[in-house]
Amino acid sequence: MHTSSARTLANICLFQAGWWGVVLGAARGYAWLGVPIVAVIAVIHFLFISTQRRLDLLLALYAVLLGTIADTAAAVAGAITFHQSPWPPPLAPPFMLALWINFAFTLTTTLRWLQQRYAAAALLGVLGGPLAYYSGARLGALALAPRPLAAALAVIALEWLAAMLLLLRLWNIHDNRLRRTIS
Repeated sequence: MHTSSARTLANICLFQAGWWGVVLGAARGYAWLGVPIVAVIAVIHFLFISTQRRLDLLLALYAVLLGTIADTAAAVAGAITFHQSPWPPPLAPPFMLALWINFAFTLTTTLRWLQQRYAAAALLGVLGGPLAYYSGARLGALALAPRPLAAALAVIALEWLAAMLLLLRLWNIHDNRLRRTIS
């Protein structure tokens, strides 16, 4: 298997393992488990998968900042409620921020093809964000506003539309800067 293909496959597997571990942990009352799960994934990612460590670290930091703002805003809007949080409502709990970091690790590997494709990134955000939150809610990690559910999913779609476009823009800015410093 080609090294790039092996990295992509490992990245997909780690992302999925991280998502399931964090979400099922939160659903079963072990929301604290999300942070160490993603910490282990981060170590593996930086040691064996990442070819752009500085960029991956920046994207993870941006993702946790965006996730904090976006998920807190969605909670303020009444679209989502977090059951397991050491922080007062409506602040996004650590397990959700771990999921944002976990997602950020896919950008320069599995989702590299999105880098200059803003429309595709927007579509992925609008469809993938609500799907992930709906799945997390069905598993019991969080709650979506029941009436109307479509409104809660629309808030999450807008959250992820904005987050994807902003992450992609930040990715492109920093990738260009890092390339210029290497040259």
